[in-house]
Amino acid sequence: MKQQHLLPVVYTVLVLAVILSIVNVFYLTERFGDVEEAKVLAEELMRPADLQIIRLVSADCMDCYDVGKEVAKIQNMNVKVTEERTVSADSAEGQHFIQLYTLQNLPALIVTGEINKTEQLVSFFQKNGAVYGLTAVYTTLMPPYFQLMTHETKGRVSLIHVVDSACANCQDLSYLDAALKQAGVAIVDVEKVEYDSAEGKELIQQYDLTNVPSLLVSKDIDVYASIKAQFTQAGYEMKEGYYVVPASAPPYRDLSSNKVVGMVTLIMLKDDTCTTCFDVSVNKGILTKFGMHLESTETYEAATTSAQALIKKYGLEKLPAILVSPDAQYYPAFMNAWKQVGTEEDDGWYVMRSPDVLGTYKNLKTGEVTNPFAQAAAEE
Repeated sequence: MKQQHLLPVVYTVLVLAVILSIVNVFYLTERFGDVEEAKVLAEELMRPADLQIIRLVSADCMDCYDVGKEVAKIQNMNVKVTEERTVSADSAEGQHFIQLYTLQNLPALIVTGEINKTEQLVSFFQKNGAVYGLTAVYTTLMPPYFQLMTHETKGRVSLIHVVDSACANCQDLSYLDAALKQAGVAIVDVEKVEYDSAEGKELIQQYDLTNVPSLLVSKDIDVYASIKAQFTQAGYEMKEGYYVVPASAPPYRDLSSNKVVGMVTLIMLKDDTCTTCFDVSVNKGILTKFGMHLESTETYEAATTSAQALIKKYGLEKLPAILVSPDAQYYPAFMNAWKQVGTEEDDGWYVMRSPDVLGTYKNLKTGEVTNPFAQAAAEE
């Protein structure tokens, strides 16, 4: 009797087991299918994009920007270049591309294939040109480049240095040549012209030069946007196709007086009886930090005839002190700072009146030695 009651239960359990097995098989099969699909998708994502690249160049610009640098960038974006070739702008195919994509400058890159395979590729070409379905055109170029409308190469820069070779201490502006090259400027010609030669005199008059050395930079620099912005900010003016870049600091030859200016004489006065006074020679280091060229440096002890004559002439009351020759006026940073420590005399010399800004000093009238820093601390 009991067996008869158990048979339906067993049958039901068996049926449920079969159903669960079928469901599990279906679930596992479906899951396996998802895994396979995911695997295929992953492999597709990892697969390099197949691209074909055409370099469109002009035979009239052999020194134009090397677009091969951009090809190298593209190859680093998980792509496979299946074909790469160069097409001349003068050929029928080249003219076809120029008209089809309304190109203005060369070289350019015409890229076809799986452009849309990754967002990185699409973004790169959109930022540096344009995307037309399965074709992208790369047109962002560093100079020099060939301008199709004018049939001219833009970005070839010429430099003319107007110099005074006899002035060994004058500033040398040739460091600007290297700086421009490092910034990516294509310098195709560099010329040096002596200021007192026939050509030099002509350049001085033509470009209103005020000092030598001066550098003339051709207007081709304008296609280098960042450099042009710096020239504009510096106030360099362009005249007859050249920017005039004067010497940025002395010494240089002032053409109005035809003299080399910025050659400074420094006289240092000290009192050996003041053993705690600050070392007057520290001023030499301070002046050189202002970019000052010290042609000569002299040091006089207070008791000497030379020192006494200067003390009397300028009415000095405190030592140590310094005297700086009139050519110091050509150093703007010095002039701004000097107002805090000294005076400019009628004869053009600069005389220190406040040595206390540097440390311990001696009052020549009273003989008193004062440490201004210790005094200030005591007053606090």
